[in-house]
Amino acid sequence: MGNWSERWSQPNFNKGSDSWTATRVLQVFDVSSPDEALHVLETFPSIRSQNPIKHNSVYPFSELLYCNSRTPRATGPRSYDVTASYSSTSMGRFPDPGNPLGEPAYWKWGAGVETAAVDRDAYGNPILNSAGDPFPLGACQKEIPFLILTVRRNEPVYNPLIWTRYGKRVNSVSYNVPGGWVFYPGQIYLYSYEPQSEQTFKSTYVPVLYTFYMKGPAPTTTAADAADGLWDSFKFRVLDQGFNGWYSNSGNKRGKIVYVAPAGGKGDVPANETLLNGTGKPIDSTYNVSPGPGIDDATPIANPSALPAKVEKERGPGGKAYFLKYTIQGSADFGDLNL
Repeated sequence: MGNWSERWSQPNFNKGSDSWTATRVLQVFDVSSPDEALHVLETFPSIRSQNPIKHNSVYPFSELLYCNSRTPRATGPRSYDVTASYSSTSMGRFPDPGNPLGEPAYWKWGAGVETAAVDRDAYGNPILNSAGDPFPLGACQKEIPFLILTVRRNEPVYNPLIWTRYGKRVNSVSYNVPGGWVFYPGQIYLYSYEPQSEQTFKSTYVPVLYTFYMKGPAPTTTAADAADGLWDSFKFRVLDQGFNGWYSNSGNKRGKIVYVAPAGGKGDVPANETLLNGTGKPIDSTYNVSPGPGIDDATPIANPSALPAKVEKERGPGGKAYFLKYTIQGSADFGDLNL
């Protein structure tokens, strides 16, 4: 059956240039081979009631040191001295070459920056000219930071179905990431899922890397959007503007937006797109809609076809502009990834 004890006269605990190391010498009795000696260390406590000693077990006098090797040496017909070496690792433990699929996932945080158009300053004030009108969309740009989380783990094979189901999608439900942080629906985007090495038909595992982008809500967001339950972190936000509008004349019809002209006259077509109110009508009352040659300009009406149910409408600074927000990425439950 075997048993073991420690040569307490030979422990070695040293501080190197950048980390601590330690060694222990364990005497194993009544075994017939080096493998059996290692098995006894892994399976049975010693006669002094210590914890078993195996790969990644903790050094008794420091929880920052882990066992990374055990070297048996025969000292008699049925006895061995096993030297166990310990050192620190930034990953918290050492990879186990005998069980790569049993290794935990490892993660790393990073940061990224993107440039986006903004319509409010750092104090929440609308960015308007001195006459109270908004500048063209994109006139004011801001660098917006976001988080990057990479998660690496060993998997039996690289699975293309993971990519087709979750790749380039946002989280559909709240998701806990390493460190205990919670991100709400729509705030995490799976940017990539890639194998980190080549495989053969005899490979038993492959390391894969998940890369997530993470954003908090946009500055104008105060709660989860009601339409689809997703925060607008990765939604497409666009200024509602255009050259065309709607009017009523023997039915609802489309026409060109024009400036209001004297009765019986025709208004000029604006050189630039006109700001709309989220329903298809110009915000400014100085615009009409032209039915075409020979017909007086008409009063604008709302688009008879409302926005799709899951398109958000957002009132811009001072009601001088409206924005439309579209969900352009699909969503999936990232909890099913079991990371």
